[in-house]
Amino acid sequence: MGYSMGLQRMPALRLLLPFIAGIILRDSIQIPFPLLTAGCCFFLLLLFFIRFYEPANISYNKRWLYGLVLNSFIMIFSMCLLSKKMQAPSFMDHAGKGGFIIARVAEPLLERERRYRVLIEPLAVVGGESIKKTTGRALGWFGKDSLAGMLRAGDRLVIPNRFSEIGNNGNPFEFNYHNYMRIQGVSGEIFLDSGQWFRLEQGTAGNLKLTAARLRERLLDILESNGITGREFAIAGALILGCRSEIDQETRHSYAASGAMHVLAVSGLHVGIIYLLIHWILGFVKKFRYHRIVRVIIILIIIWFYALLTGLSPSVTRASTMFSFIAVAGLFRRSAYIFNTLAYSAFFQLLINPFTLFMVGFQLSYFAVAGIAYYQPVISSLFRFRNVLAEKVWALSTVSFSAQLIIFPLGIYYFNQFPNYFLLTNILAVPMAMIILYLGLVLFIISFIPFIASVVASLLYIALYLLNFITGTISNLPFSHSSDMIINFPVLIILYGIIFSLTHFFILKKSWLLQLSIIFAIAALVFRSWYLISTSEQKSFLVYNYGRHSLYSFISGKQNIIVSGRDRDIEEAVIPYAASRTALFMNTVEVSVISVREMVDGRTNGMPCPYYVKGRFINFYGYIIYFAETNDAGPPYLMNPVHIDILVISSRFSSPLHEISNIVIPGKVIIDSSVPFYLRAEYIQQCIELGLEYHDVRGAGAFKISVHQVPDGL
Repeated sequence: MGYSMGLQRMPALRLLLPFIAGIILRDSIQIPFPLLTAGCCFFLLLLFFIRFYEPANISYNKRWLYGLVLNSFIMIFSMCLLSKKMQAPSFMDHAGKGGFIIARVAEPLLERERRYRVLIEPLAVVGGESIKKTTGRALGWFGKDSLAGMLRAGDRLVIPNRFSEIGNNGNPFEFNYHNYMRIQGVSGEIFLDSGQWFRLEQGTAGNLKLTAARLRERLLDILESNGITGREFAIAGALILGCRSEIDQETRHSYAASGAMHVLAVSGLHVGIIYLLIHWILGFVKKFRYHRIVRVIIILIIIWFYALLTGLSPSVTRASTMFSFIAVAGLFRRSAYIFNTLAYSAFFQLLINPFTLFMVGFQLSYFAVAGIAYYQPVISSLFRFRNVLAEKVWALSTVSFSAQLIIFPLGIYYFNQFPNYFLLTNILAVPMAMIILYLGLVLFIISFIPFIASVVASLLYIALYLLNFITGTISNLPFSHSSDMIINFPVLIILYGIIFSLTHFFILKKSWLLQLSIIFAIAALVFRSWYLISTSEQKSFLVYNYGRHSLYSFISGKQNIIVSGRDRDIEEAVIPYAASRTALFMNTVEVSVISVREMVDGRTNGMPCPYYVKGRFINFYGYIIYFAETNDAGPPYLMNPVHIDILVISSRFSSPLHEISNIVIPGKVIIDSSVPFYLRAEYIQQCIELGLEYHDVRGAGAFKISVHQVPDGL
């Protein structure tokens, strides 16, 4: 279906591409909003001039000019939208200015190990006699007590105005939590203990999203009251209602390793199942005069009601929007132009929130649906089976393979792993997920009839148990998944080039497509070789942002000496998470974890030492590094202060900086993450007074020096 359609038959896609380009460009480059506005107005006027000043039909040789101006306008318009979103007024504009915040609990609380995590919406800032309305969303971390445990969606709270920006450790290659929350529209956080807040009024669910949250809580209670408990309750809550807070780490791992994680994330799969079921059930409406309109209206109502049941999460809202456009396109007999319909739905969502483009779920959803629409018909036509069951299994396999063919480069890029048995998992897990979803919805509908509800709940429990058994068994098979797979963005693009050129070669039988795929493959090998050569020559010293602990790395080629201030890491030979990503992406296969004392003594647990030690002076390929300690008199042979490159201050040092001036004269002072907050402020002030350059790891992120720059990874 997709191979005969050019861009000229997909106007929405032609509009979407420059729109996306503008969003990416604006996110990468800081451009003043007035300049963007002026550019947008200029291209709009130019567009009208070309379109209306010229004769009625633009001559063929000038169409390229009209297209260029139109695409430029769309691109700058999307840049304006993203800039406006970035500069929108927020409660963070008033953060730290005193007073109080009136906030509303936006979603049900989630229980963590030490605190409750609550998503809140600041409504107004109260300071003195003034009240200023505000907008935005924030994370509230509440100390565990009976009052915090009773918080429900819609509750209004009074809390102190001491929000802070969501931090990011800044460790190399580590997940950027700050950027992730920014994309979700969450711009601040606050930590509150007992007595630091109070509930102004109990919520009455004043808007649609709060009503959805309250409804989801009631539906979870129905599951639990009907005997769905333990792991089965966690999976039911995730699969049916999109509530994944109860899933433990072991279950997450088994679903991820088996390739069934998409079953737990309520999104396109679940909405698609609902869409197909309703479409099939409504076959009888063909008897009515306006059956097509009636069918679409009913489908839209049920799809969005299900979205409401799942709490209107971004993934479900995204999928519901997508299938809504598909349903409406079918009403106008446009179902053949599936890519155009997908482009319209994506354009609509990006128009509302340009940040949606950077959500991994958005990218995976649209790529998967596009892959199914593009490849599945062709792959499915390769074989035909007379047996109904074999035909169904083949159809499900081709759907799974078509989706995986398109999304696997993104999966490797974002998650660094690939489920090797994804076909087997989808053949078994997807039908089971359909059964669970249908049984769950039936249970909600007939929950007021105890006997029937009990029977349905028993069947649901059995189905959930079987799904857990299937995923657990597949995840435990040998070579169930490939992990530690690293690619960077250029290689991601090259992989897609190989996929499209090679698949089109087999379909269209054009030799130039095979030649193009070979060129892409050579490019991938060149990137891989460059990466291996670069990492074999790398020499880096890192100071990680690791909570309240000291953590360093000396990296030389494939060798990585991790120096930990935590004895537990040494005893268990555990690579701390903050350093594990660096070890993976920088291709250091020879890793040793030692203590600070072992480092000062020059021990590396049998590995070749990449540095020279004398006292606490570390000579790392010409960089002189000194690790300060309190009451340090320096080596006895020292007659005058030594000029060094880096002075590392940790919790082992608590004296004023001038007390160490008889030992070292540092070029730069590094205040590592173990230093308490009050001492950090004092050391920063002392560095300013002494005219020393400094780097505060807790405030500015991890510190790194490199003799050779290392690429992002492959």
